[in-house]
Amino acid sequence: MKWYVTGMIALLLVMTGCSSNQQEIETPAKQEEKQQEEIQPEENQQADSAVNIEELIKSTKINFVESHSLKLDTSMESTVKEDGNIQKGLMRVAGDLTFGPVGFHASMTEDEVTVEAYYVDDAAYVKPDGQDLWYKLPNTDTEGLSEFGNIKEETVKFLNFILSLKDDLKVTDEGGVYKISYETTGNSNEIEKIITDSLDGLLIDANFVVNSLRYELSVQKGSHEITESRVIMDLSLKNESGVVMSRMIIDTKSLFSDFNKLDKIVVPQEIINTASEIPSE
Repeated sequence: MKWYVTGMIALLLVMTGCSSNQQEIETPAKQEEKQQEEIQPEENQQADSAVNIEELIKSTKINFVESHSLKLDTSMESTVKEDGNIQKGLMRVAGDLTFGPVGFHASMTEDEVTVEAYYVDDAAYVKPDGQDLWYKLPNTDTEGLSEFGNIKEETVKFLNFILSLKDDLKVTDEGGVYKISYETTGNSNEIEKIITDSLDGLLIDANFVVNSLRYELSVQKGSHEITESRVIMDLSLKNESGVVMSRMIIDTKSLFSDFNKLDKIVVPQEIINTASEIPSE
């Protein structure tokens, strides 16, 4: 359980552990986008150019910092190709989150296994799907759960990163939202650190190449609330001889909604009274 929660949080926060000084590289996809922009109707060009990207991101950051609760639905799809085999995986966390104090009520899914969980006042309760009995986790297994409280801090870091790239961002008007996107290819020390940190050290001894890395951020018009963020990583893993052994594609998507509609998370008293305590290892 602890590994699952910690791993999901680490992958969720891949979008936020960023710093600046990355440079955009011309790729065939980017060249095609620019060609499409050149033939874009004049009225749409004017609509996009009218958006002050810097002010939009700053306003979005202020709103997020001032929020005290939200509904979050984040998923991570992985595809690993190795020796002609393809292995797919899916992890998802969906539920309500409060920041002061940190608490959440969510469902957590890995492939086809789902667990419902509460986390309030450093106490965690879980119930596997299909069971009626709740379990209380030992304190040693709740450390990863507290990391949900870092979502605000890490998202602010991500917004600062996006702001540092304001001259290289693409912004499109998609009706009710503005979509901000940035794409790069190739390795750099900063990109490698982002990836190794986000994967919780799983690649610390691996030699990998970044085939592509794309960020997308959608912001609601008017309220300037984040509605969606997405990170797509395409990596090739090499052995000591530099031969590509496998390819890994990770697609992490987060949906944000219902800001400031919940004051606190409350664990039902029946769960507290009847939960079976799991002994510490």
